[in-house]
Amino acid sequence: MRDELARYDAVIHLRTPTAEAGYNHQNPLRRESPAEAAAIDVRIAAAWADHPRRYEVAATPDFLSKAARAIEILRAEIPAGVSWLPVPRPSPVRRAERLEWRGLRL
Repeated sequence: MRDELARYDAVIHLRTPTAEAGYNHQNPLRRESPAEAAAIDVRIAAAWADHPRRYEVAATPDFLSKAARAIEILRAEIPAGVSWLPVPRPSPVRRAERLEWRGLRL
């Protein structure tokens, strides 16, 4: 496991909200019940617990607040003088090549 942890300079764990704090199925990609999601979240926390640069972002009522905190952590982790690299855009895909997953066109 030490070799696996060493592959990552830092780990940001976005904690799963409880059912009372906003876990729901408004996001169509969420398939787990709140209890199943909580169990997975605990396993993820345990898997990364020994990483020396592990950051945990608490669940928030809205995802954008949590995402903003993760971006703050990323900015703090990037060494001074290093600029953010642009994310490469995927090459155009012809309509016939588009993917479909669980009824969603990608």
